[in-house]
Amino acid sequence: MSRDDIEPNVAEDAELRSLFHMLPAPTVPSFAAVVTGSQRRPPAFSGFAVVAVALALVVAGLAMARSRPVPAAPEGASAVPSSAASECARPSGTSLERHTSGVFLSASIEAIEATDPQTNQLWWTLRFVVPKEAPAPAVVSVRARLGVAERPSGPVLGYELREPERRPLQDAELLTIQPCSAATLVVRLAGPLAEGTFPYVLTIEKVQRPEGGTVSEEFALRLACSNRTFSCATVTAATTPAPTATTASDASVLDPRFGVIFSGVRTGSASGSAAQVRREGETRPIGELAPSFFNQFNGSVSPDGRRAAYFADGPSGPSGSTLYLVDGTKPTERQLLLSLGDEIPAARPLWSGDGTGIVFSVLDKGANQGVRPQYSALRTFDLATRAVTEIARLSGGASYSAVGWDRATSTLAALEARYAEPALTYTVFGLTGRRSFAVEGAYSMVASPDAKEVAGVRCEATLGCSLWRWPLATFDARREQKVGDRQTLGLIGFRPGTSELALLVGDAAARIDRIELWSSRGGRTVQNVVDGRPPDSAFFRADGRALIVAGRPDEVVVIDVASGVSARLPQPTPQAPFEIGRAAASIRLD
Repeated sequence: MSRDDIEPNVAEDAELRSLFHMLPAPTVPSFAAVVTGSQRRPPAFSGFAVVAVALALVVAGLAMARSRPVPAAPEGASAVPSSAASECARPSGTSLERHTSGVFLSASIEAIEATDPQTNQLWWTLRFVVPKEAPAPAVVSVRARLGVAERPSGPVLGYELREPERRPLQDAELLTIQPCSAATLVVRLAGPLAEGTFPYVLTIEKVQRPEGGTVSEEFALRLACSNRTFSCATVTAATTPAPTATTASDASVLDPRFGVIFSGVRTGSASGSAAQVRREGETRPIGELAPSFFNQFNGSVSPDGRRAAYFADGPSGPSGSTLYLVDGTKPTERQLLLSLGDEIPAARPLWSGDGTGIVFSVLDKGANQGVRPQYSALRTFDLATRAVTEIARLSGGASYSAVGWDRATSTLAALEARYAEPALTYTVFGLTGRRSFAVEGAYSMVASPDAKEVAGVRCEATLGCSLWRWPLATFDARREQKVGDRQTLGLIGFRPGTSELALLVGDAAARIDRIELWSSRGGRTVQNVVDGRPPDSAFFRADGRALIVAGRPDEVVVIDVASGVSARLPQPTPQAPFEIGRAAASIRLD
């Protein structure tokens, strides 16, 4: 949620109160009053966050923190006093779950307690800590909601402040937490308990971070609760790792209805150099893509998994590239879609969510090997009519790269980058015009196959990486999905047919040690254990039932998602040392 969204939300709350005769709390200022007050204060902070995590699938860059105004504590709001420097509040070492929200705010679950069968309540104890180096206070609006197994639960019976003092809190009361301070609050929820083991997500609806920006803060745990004993116990988020290729292998995992696209083994147009399609379990190619100077697969597979669109370089490099299509049922045929002339593709082509069109971006012919582009254009290609439409054009060193195209809603999103500058802009083109959102920090992004949702990983030097999700059209509606502190993350992509994400996961030192599958609510399963470095490539089979992971170019493993059983893809004997094709994508052949 952006600051521009806060005033309309407050007006909407007021309208709802009038419609449903809700009684406002007159002594508590609106959340917008806090933010509006902060916007009138002079700026007091400027800093730099340098992204130090280098992953093959994570966009590296320099993250610059904007100057942020210091909000004043609103009149009538509950202020948590700051301590002396030697007595600054610190995160506890006994938290059930703790994460960093944004740059400065530490948020944690300290305890979850079931009361007794008579009162039939579940108490969540939450703690917020603002360090002394924070540029401004944090402001927490005391209003929560609970979800169990992605369904609403509750209701909330009341709130209580436990630190720095004990007293009841009103619904929507604002807590202003000064730097060097902490606030602990208890959220009391009505029973009965949900019998069994489920993911629980408690959401504090509005939190203003010290560096600026307003978010909904989520606290997620997996709990095993019993109404017989009236108790809840935490369950480790990650399940037991699924067997890997060294512990459980079964050739039946390989499915001959699917093929793998392998990049070429050498430059040039000599026979056997171009990218190939091989059936799972076979070493003989059943199709060869159009020859290209570099012979790398620069493309993507359609949402239904049956076709792939790709760029093939000209005879001397990217200038003169051509857009091609290959159909999995006819892998020997090359369908030429569009010649770029002397322009250069800026990124790989992407499919529209309905599979009827392709979106791509180009640069002028001189913008090769790091040269400042004179212009960049964002265009679409209609497969039925073969019509090319230019959506937008940039000049002066800026360039576009497409994020996703939801053709059903006429929504297209792209990233806009300025030459040799770290700042990015997320731009949405739709029926109502163009909207732009500043992207703070270094993100890698991937859209779901239907182009309805986007996932992004943002990495910061001292805090590790965080995972975010948002609708394609509304970058300002992004929500952080809690992954824990100081982790390295890399995006693999959405699992076809689901909202699940595959991620590379490692420690803060950027040692990747596993691949995990994440649900939209934080449930996670280890799919594969890797050897401390990112795999050469990783992607889903076109039907989403298997992960294909190349730990090294000559060692490609297919992992069944449901069972964890895996099998190695046989590789052809290279004609010369190091001539091994890189596994790049999966395509359906039937």
